[in-house]
Amino acid sequence: MTLNDITDILIQADQLEAQRQLMDACELLETAMDHHPDDYRLFARYSEACKNLGDTTGALPDLERALELAPPEVKPLLHSRLVLLRWTLAQTQAEAEAELLRYQQAYASAQPKQLPLNKPDPNRQLRIGYLSPDFRLCSAALLLEMLFLEHDDEHEIFAYSLVESPWDPAQQQFKKLMPNWRNLSGLSDQAATDLIKADQIDILVDLAGHTSLSPLPILIQQAAPIQITGLTFNGPVGLTQLPWRLSDPIVSQEPSLGESLLMLDSWIWWPEPYDAQLLPGRNPNQLPQIAQRLGCAHHPGRLSPQTIALWSRLLQSLPQASLQLKHRLYEDPGCRMQIAQAFAQHGISFERLGFHGGSGYRDYLRFYQNLDLVLDPFPYHGGLVSCEALWMGVPIVTLSEWTRGGESLLRQVAWEPGIAHNQAEYFAHALALAQNLPLRREAALTLRQRLYQSSVMRGDVLSQQLHQHYRRLWQQACTGAILT
Repeated sequence: MTLNDITDILIQADQLEAQRQLMDACELLETAMDHHPDDYRLFARYSEACKNLGDTTGALPDLERALELAPPEVKPLLHSRLVLLRWTLAQTQAEAEAELLRYQQAYASAQPKQLPLNKPDPNRQLRIGYLSPDFRLCSAALLLEMLFLEHDDEHEIFAYSLVESPWDPAQQQFKKLMPNWRNLSGLSDQAATDLIKADQIDILVDLAGHTSLSPLPILIQQAAPIQITGLTFNGPVGLTQLPWRLSDPIVSQEPSLGESLLMLDSWIWWPEPYDAQLLPGRNPNQLPQIAQRLGCAHHPGRLSPQTIALWSRLLQSLPQASLQLKHRLYEDPGCRMQIAQAFAQHGISFERLGFHGGSGYRDYLRFYQNLDLVLDPFPYHGGLVSCEALWMGVPIVTLSEWTRGGESLLRQVAWEPGIAHNQAEYFAHALALAQNLPLRREAALTLRQRLYQSSVMRGDVLSQQLHQHYRRLWQQACTGAILT
């Protein structure tokens, strides 16, 4: 099998996955791995396929093997994926932080290089770059659009897209909205860094953190003098080249791994969807006495073993209830089988699981109209997806232990009954909500208005706070008050 053959195999695997034939993609990759046991690309791609199937535990050893085999220039991206995977599987905060510390030791600069400022005038118009894989049809699209629309004349905005989706309507809208659109897909990390430097960006904002399409390898090379993270990824990244993180006082009570915190009223922004007022939320008059339809609309790779075990206990305590799961990957029979088998190990039959595939945004919101209670996975909790559930009037239960984004969101809408601080509390709160019809009716009647009045939907205020942080950091850099 030649190098070109392996490239063809990877393309075929992508095509099979796009056709929702994940098991076939896995078999193809397994055969190729047998022939080429030293090609990191095959192991990395197989790990992603396992995660997409919902088999996060099975994804771990192949990703570790890919990291061992990978050339130096690829290691930062693969290690970033490993950080997120270990975070999903972690039982304790110390376990999650250990991998983050390893990442920091491998890629953080002991002495961050001082990139020269572009025209160090503290009062001039700034060039702000946003680096993201989500300039496309996804949950983050409305947030990113609002982020750009709320910018004032003090800043010239650049969008750096890590994904090229020529037929995606949301990406076409972004291209119209952003005169400074840059497509980084297909570029090496060095070429992408050179392009950003050529644009003379003053402040570069990471909008992905440790995710599958992480831009951190670009930020490691110090593509801009000031680099910030935190707008969509709720957690530290562990890089001295990325010393500032946007957060809020509930999510981040103290800095982590040497970072500096830039506080906002809310770690997450969520704009009202188009025509959403015309789409009613959960009908309070049609709620059952005891919750019958529990639900979650997250990527199957977020359903950690501990999450599935606890949800199974809950289903056993609610024998008339079902669990409704929605994501485009559930269109794949292999994914459904993998998740069903995981629940079967805890005594939950296939008949008690409902699988829903991808859909348009309005149909996605309609998914919540038939739910009685939303279950947040852990330890990797939801953000924008949770906002959408609240908008539709469906109560949420979230675990706030060593990740607190879910707690921050629910406190902002004054929904304390959904906040648990350990797995025992999570089970107790979910069961109590399922059996409390008056409280679920209150949620259906009030959650949309509570969300509307919260900081989460005050894009104007949050944008103003964001711009103030930008201006303050720039002025300090110009006067030499911070190391850039």
